[in-house]
Amino acid sequence: MLAASGRLSRLGLAALLCVGAALTPTLGLAYLPPTYGGSLTVPLPGGVVSLAPWVASRPAELQLGQLLFDTLYRRRGRHVVPHLVIGVPKLRRQIVRLTLRSGVMMHDGRELTATHVARSLERTRRGKHGYLLAGVRSFTAEGKGVLLVRLAKSNPRLLWQLSARATAIAVRRGGQLIGTGPFALARQSSGTLTLKAHGLCFAGRPFLSTLHFKRFARSSAEVAAFQIGSSQLSLHGASVFGGTPRHRPDLLDVPAARTFMLSFGQGRSFLGDWALRRALSAGIDRRRLARLVSGTVARGPLSARLWRYRRPRGSGFDRGQAARYKRLAAKRFAQLARSRVQLTLLVDKSRPDDRKLAGQIVADLDRVGFAVTIDAREPAVYQQLLGSGSYSLALRRHGSQSSDPRLALASAFALAGEGRAARRCAIGGCGLRDVRRYALKLPAIPLVHANLKIHYDARLGGLKVDRAGRLRFASVFWLRGARGSN
Repeated sequence: MLAASGRLSRLGLAALLCVGAALTPTLGLAYLPPTYGGSLTVPLPGGVVSLAPWVASRPAELQLGQLLFDTLYRRRGRHVVPHLVIGVPKLRRQIVRLTLRSGVMMHDGRELTATHVARSLERTRRGKHGYLLAGVRSFTAEGKGVLLVRLAKSNPRLLWQLSARATAIAVRRGGQLIGTGPFALARQSSGTLTLKAHGLCFAGRPFLSTLHFKRFARSSAEVAAFQIGSSQLSLHGASVFGGTPRHRPDLLDVPAARTFMLSFGQGRSFLGDWALRRALSAGIDRRRLARLVSGTVARGPLSARLWRYRRPRGSGFDRGQAARYKRLAAKRFAQLARSRVQLTLLVDKSRPDDRKLAGQIVADLDRVGFAVTIDAREPAVYQQLLGSGSYSLALRRHGSQSSDPRLALASAFALAGEGRAARRCAIGGCGLRDVRRYALKLPAIPLVHANLKIHYDARLGGLKVDRAGRLRFASVFWLRGARGSN
């Protein structure tokens, strides 16, 4: 009798557990390890001109570079920790010895050596992002596994510098760049890039097998692709015309992840005048711009996510103040005395949000006496014009090379052509005073810090964003039973 009663109790308990599992399937899946495999299709945030770390500066390039190339050090909390190196750096007579991690395999199956690392870092030191390695004289290899860093003087910020995206290690192989990151480049065309998992990645194979990045000409096309299920992530909403997405979406809201700025070219001499820049700044309604991109008004080059500081006085929207500054500048430049000053605004044609903001900027400046014409160019031409300075005004995104505040500020100074200030910030010689000076002197005009609202397929797990606003796709996986995991 007792045995029968025990069997009945066990049967009842088993039935209860089955019912509970049926009612809460997600709870059961939560205790299972992530699955490997599957592909993901996501939007590309703009065109790609170059993936080389020593050249890359566009948000899309930095996002892809994070997946393809590794840095010697990486940020963890408030500190930097070794990544491609091991042990403690050894300093003797202004020479730092760094020991590389052994057995790190590149995308072509070959082992990474100190020679590869030294050549890559030398390209960065001599290139457009050389300010990030201020204080470094040279990089050389000692044997297969030791990197020698020769310093001009003591540099306590060296390890932070070696965590910036521009210092990631890339190796030329047969006309293509390869690295050691979690993904390798499989195919590239004008509108799409396909990455495949790097099975020999020393930090561990990513969960996904394939990543497809697709460029959309219009934000509505991006949202429509997400709605019908051909894309698993959207940066511009979950549905169009009130429709329902094919798969249940989740939302990841990242505040102040993108900073839009207005920079000045070398085509017109009066654009270097401080009073004229104040006139342009006061004439733009940044609150309205912020509403267009679901963001906040930028009072300085860095968002509060990176560095908190007080709002500078007289930096708000004021058309009367804009007119007064314009008259002040006209005393030094006769061409500004005309009622309508002709300017052009260079815009990246591949980024829908930029085109939307540009239209509002043109309308605002028209009301304070500036006749601005939008010059929308393809990414390669846009970057070429930026590099040569052959433009009047340009709408730009501050693609920060690091989430470290001082290195991010160095990037902001470099964007505005302030090389000396950029190098000083890179070695830690700047602070809040420089942030406020940037907002007052206006080497470039900070406009808005735009939020990043990421709608994604709820069947995905592990989606994260770093402090610089870049998605960490290496940790993303399909939940068990999801179609994408097949």
